[in-house]
Amino acid sequence: MKKGRKNCDEQLIEQISNTLEMLLEKGLLYTYNELKREYLDKNTIRLSWNNHLSGSFNSGDNFLKLEQYKQIINNQSYLCVLFDGSLIRVSYTIKNGCIVGHNLLWWPAPYKYSGVSLDDVPPKQMLLDFLEDDKWYENIEMRSPVRIDYDPRKEVVSSTHSPVHMHIEHMECRIFIEKPMCFNSFIKLIFNNFYPDCKIYLDPNDYISFEVDDNYEYVEGLTKIVC
Repeated sequence: MKKGRKNCDEQLIEQISNTLEMLLEKGLLYTYNELKREYLDKNTIRLSWNNHLSGSFNSGDNFLKLEQYKQIINNQSYLCVLFDGSLIRVSYTIKNGCIVGHNLLWWPAPYKYSGVSLDDVPPKQMLLDFLEDDKWYENIEMRSPVRIDYDPRKEVVSSTHSPVHMHIEHMECRIFIEKPMCFNSFIKLIFNNFYPDCKIYLDPNDYISFEVDDNYEYVEGLTKIVC
């Protein structure tokens, strides 16, 4: 990838598309949707998942609630579904070639069935079967979603709220992350930590080091993307 000759959004689209294809070829993806690209104004682009529907399930208060996973699956409001039913959503906002916000979410499947895969039962039906199972507690997989946000607004950043941070286990948890993450960095973090037996290779030359605009002034509706 010749990054110097591509815009930031073009780099991301190429990186995400290539990595999704690699995961699909390795049998680590059940399905994925095309990345949605939209202009918010003449200088601002957002790359995100399709079928973004409004609703209370998107709020931060529902970060750990099963209803959020259920609505994302039912609405197909995701970038991809992994082989185990876990979900990934990503959204990047780019202004004048600089990243001004991102939202990266891994929502782990709440169930785990021995000997049953998504090749046998599709995700929506698997979830329905789990929710209707009288012995659901025997198959529950208790894992927290992981969400990594980049929000450089001056009114948000503080000593306890860094521009890039990870939410995990609790909606008010904010773990410091050094810098905005490209898609491959996020995928590497998820697979290294939560799927250590799934060996994937991501070429170091295909990572993206973002330019950021520290003086960016927030415009309502442009960078606040809630999972």
